[in-house]
Amino acid sequence: MPFPPRYLLLFSLCVAACLALTGMDKKKNKPYSELPVIQSKDADQPTQVLPPPKEPPAAVLADTSRLEFSAIPLSAKGLLSQQTREAMRALVRSSRGSTILRIRAFVAGSGDVRRVQEIAGEVFGEKHTPLPAFSVVQAGALPLQAAQISLEVISAGRRDANPYGLGFFSAQIGNSVAQSASHLAAEMSKAGLQPSDALRVTCYVNSFDAAGDWKAPLAVFSQAAVTAVQMLREPVGPQAACDAVARLRAVVDPPVKFLDPVSEQSSAVLVSAPQIVLSGLQMAFGQKEDDVRQSYERLDKALSAFHAGFESAVTLDNYLLFGAVVKTSAAVRAELSTKGRAPAATVLPFEGLPSLDATLGIDVAAIPRS
Repeated sequence: MPFPPRYLLLFSLCVAACLALTGMDKKKNKPYSELPVIQSKDADQPTQVLPPPKEPPAAVLADTSRLEFSAIPLSAKGLLSQQTREAMRALVRSSRGSTILRIRAFVAGSGDVRRVQEIAGEVFGEKHTPLPAFSVVQAGALPLQAAQISLEVISAGRRDANPYGLGFFSAQIGNSVAQSASHLAAEMSKAGLQPSDALRVTCYVNSFDAAGDWKAPLAVFSQAAVTAVQMLREPVGPQAACDAVARLRAVVDPPVKFLDPVSEQSSAVLVSAPQIVLSGLQMAFGQKEDDVRQSYERLDKALSAFHAGFESAVTLDNYLLFGAVVKTSAAVRAELSTKGRAPAATVLPFEGLPSLDATLGIDVAAIPRS
């Protein structure tokens, strides 16, 4: 019995479709072994390790006439890491075209002082800003309860702010902040300067409780960035000691003038030299003279990149951790200083340094050799 025409038509269409599909498979399909392997997004990928933050420079060179001094306001919000990150970001925002050259950080509390430099590297990296030289010192306390970090900043501005140069004044010891501030003002007067010429004043106290209203005596330094730090948790050392940097009112001749120099330090050093080198912190490990001398040798090496050295230092800060290194440090400084050219100095005890093995920290400002 012959098939109805409609079945023949349907059969023909089915055969044509099968032949078409077979042809497509021959053209488009490949053997399984030739198919590309597609990895899942969750498949193991090589671990990407971010590069570590860059190390800050051991020293930087700057024009003396363009140096600016500032202090970042204290904050009691959060712990050390949060306060540090916010302070660094505030610093970068407020720089306004100035180049940040050196940061000195005083850290209080039980936080890891090593985190300060790491966080600074992260923040400066985010902003693609070069790292400045760094000094990080652990102090006993700061004047704001719950504040854990205080930043002092030296920047290079776009214009000449100190056309005649700068004066660096050694820490003046007193039985109170008022007495120390009075001694400091007297030393500035000997140099022909007024308290209003001060650009940065730092006061170190053995106890904020004993210091009372420490701000009032410092109001006379009306143009200065003022910082106060308690050196140790326990009240040890001088009651108060204040040092300063001030703007000169006239050029000095010779361009570096040492006032009342002794074997280890001068009461003040007046600088009209056009350039100055600012170092970061160098540490000594051990209490012997050779241990301390090695830290000065490392400092010399950092300064030598700018044709300077410890013998050309105009200001020096020694952060002492053990009483045994006081005499040792003084002996090494006297040995290395050129007669009649001792730097203005602040030599005081502090709670700690970024290394647990450190016994002494040192940073300086020095003049390049002509």
